[in-house]
Amino acid sequence: MENKKTGSIILPLKVRTKVRTFLSTIADTVRKTSSQEIYEIDGGKYILYPATGTFIYPVPVYPTVKAMLIDIFTRNLEFPQIGTDESGKGDVFGPLVVAGSLIDRNDIPGLIDMGIKDSKKMDDSAICKLKKHIEVNFLYDVVLITPKKYNQLHSRMKSANKILAWAHARVIENLLEKKQATLIIIDMFADPEFIKSHMFQKSKDKKFIIESGAESHLSPALASIIARIHYLEYMKRMQETYGINFPKGAGSEADRAIKEFIQKYGKSRLSEVAKIHFKNIKKYGGG
Repeated sequence: MENKKTGSIILPLKVRTKVRTFLSTIADTVRKTSSQEIYEIDGGKYILYPATGTFIYPVPVYPTVKAMLIDIFTRNLEFPQIGTDESGKGDVFGPLVVAGSLIDRNDIPGLIDMGIKDSKKMDDSAICKLKKHIEVNFLYDVVLITPKKYNQLHSRMKSANKILAWAHARVIENLLEKKQATLIIIDMFADPEFIKSHMFQKSKDKKFIIESGAESHLSPALASIIARIHYLEYMKRMQETYGINFPKGAGSEADRAIKEFIQKYGKSRLSEVAKIHFKNIKKYGGG
């Protein structure tokens, strides 16, 4: 039976040709289309999308391929390292959660075996199943900003990015108080210099990688999963408290839930469950 658990990474541009050559050499069969290449190795399918560099692999990984992935995940990177990411930023309802994970080089094989990847590429049920394993095996920190607290901060700071910068800085500082790290990798949400200017004392002398799609590195990918777990747990509690199915995102389903909430609890209580600076809220006279 085909293994359905997978991991994925974005291969750096400079290694894609080398990886394709390597996979072609060890694969039992190779199938190529205009958009993807499928390498079958020891019964597992390894799928590469050349245009984006996305590489999807089955778990457990064929040993030779695993050695290649370990090299890619550790190449030119320093350890221990901290990765950070957030969840809830684009959602009308629920908290803003920022998480940081601190990993060492010897954590990489285990993360590959977990099939770790950006939480946006995993379904929520698969993410939640990882909670206990992460709690036992990895060092992490979480800042969860409830909707009510978020609205207070936004009223004072007038900027979601300032809130994010503070929260990322806080989880990094908290982790550095527990263990030293030399490199910090942040999924970019604003100008890198703006982000670095908000860091606290213990991180001032560290090296930084701040880039879009930072979840292609394993420490931010792990952080994205941790943040998502805490976001989903809070959303579940919020739905049980108010008896409303609060959707993710900021689309038409969010509008439906806003109207339902107003009918049950009134506009004045929207700040308990939603980020009131969103256009969806203002459309219904909230905020």
